[in-house]
Amino acid sequence: MKKTLSILAGAALLSTGAFAQLANGSIAPDWTFTDINGNSHHLYDYLDQGKVVIIDVSATWCGPCWNYHNSGNLENFYNQYGPPGTNQAMVFYIEGDGATTLADVQGTGTNTQGDWTAGTPYPIINPSSSATTTFDNDYNIGYFPTIYKVCPNRIIEEVGQITTAQLATEMGQCPAPASQPIDAAILQYTGATATCGTTAFSVVIQNNGLTPLTSATVTATSGVNTLGTGTYTGSLATYGIATVSFSGNITSTQNVTFTVTTSGDASASNDVISQNIIYSTLAATSNNLTINITTDRYGAETTWKLFNSAGTVVSQGGPYTNMSSAGAYPQTPVNVNAPNDCYRFEIYDSYGDGMCCAYGNGFYSITTGTTTVTNNTNFTGTQDTKAFSVTATGLNEYSAVGSMNLYPNPFSGIANLSYTLNEGADVKMIVTNMLGEVVSSIDYGSRAAGEYTATFDGSSLPAGMYFFHLQAGDHSVMKKATITK
Repeated sequence: MKKTLSILAGAALLSTGAFAQLANGSIAPDWTFTDINGNSHHLYDYLDQGKVVIIDVSATWCGPCWNYHNSGNLENFYNQYGPPGTNQAMVFYIEGDGATTLADVQGTGTNTQGDWTAGTPYPIINPSSSATTTFDNDYNIGYFPTIYKVCPNRIIEEVGQITTAQLATEMGQCPAPASQPIDAAILQYTGATATCGTTAFSVVIQNNGLTPLTSATVTATSGVNTLGTGTYTGSLATYGIATVSFSGNITSTQNVTFTVTTSGDASASNDVISQNIIYSTLAATSNNLTINITTDRYGAETTWKLFNSAGTVVSQGGPYTNMSSAGAYPQTPVNVNAPNDCYRFEIYDSYGDGMCCAYGNGFYSITTGTTTVTNNTNFTGTQDTKAFSVTATGLNEYSAVGSMNLYPNPFSGIANLSYTLNEGADVKMIVTNMLGEVVSSIDYGSRAAGEYTATFDGSSLPAGMYFFHLQAGDHSVMKKATITK
């Protein structure tokens, strides 16, 4: 996974896996485990009792885990709010390393910080190796300790290594358990956060009532204006969730309020959520888009999608390949024929730190020929979103470049280039290295439709992989080649 050379503040990284924790607001996967004393525990049984569950996923060998374990915060929280106290909560230690033995847990093994059972009043669970793998995957365990709060409505949030008082505050922020026959709730907004007009709205609703939810309406408003409505019909069990998707038109950046209603709803306090949606004036004047991705060292964390105004994925890419060292690694450009519409580009980093900085200055851009529609050279988070419109006039174009070949490959001095133009265009070759730096730019001038050959002298360049971008008007194709010495 990314950043194996780093240690998070107060956390130890796993040597396997490629993800960060479960996203806050997700539904916690259910589990049933037997603790080291032979007692069985079923997560959803505790949640159905209205309890808040704290899960400490640690490893016996993990120093930061041991330090937090010995802080007494979980012990005190359990004694105050668990079965010995008010009985509002439960706490579990779940061993996250499948190789850990019972002896390690008890402090007599060879892979442990000490006796984890000493003074621990709450259940300790050491699953089998296969069960641990399943749990770690289900809960996206990327480092130890990972400490989750699960509310009675199954919603999970990572709370981290916090104090007893802070744990109590977190418990108090959980919604009340289901108690009324009919109670529809909005959990989160999952639709477009950037748009250029018609917007794909999407919200997650939950049945917080005791009887099945059979219908609900979600309305999007901005001030006094109704932007759109969506409906749910079906049979949603208690704490069941559903996604309601619909569209609306936005003409400026604004805060949109989403409200769920259903007949006989007992509580209005959980019916509303707001989302700021950015209106974009970015526009492409050609139907032929090129999506250019340059990853950092950890390309396997990078994926992207291009959506049209209906929320349909029209193109996507990644994950890419991890490399052995830090650097910027250009990927093969993706050409997309995009009819006139409003589009939304979303790029994701599964680890949550983007593709920049110490591991290489990655970036992305969407271009039409030599014109950049949108880009980001400093993507540092989990997701970046850009919206733009395609407003080409006349008939859709087709690619000006019919074919391109570069040979021999690898080569040590001179390489031969051949290419075919389907139409006349200004032609240029741009060569970049693995860091994304331009090492050569050759202008072939205006060329008519036809077949052409050229040569490239790479004798002055260091050995390595290079990317040859042939640009013809608003179109571009790329070939990788290796120069040897």
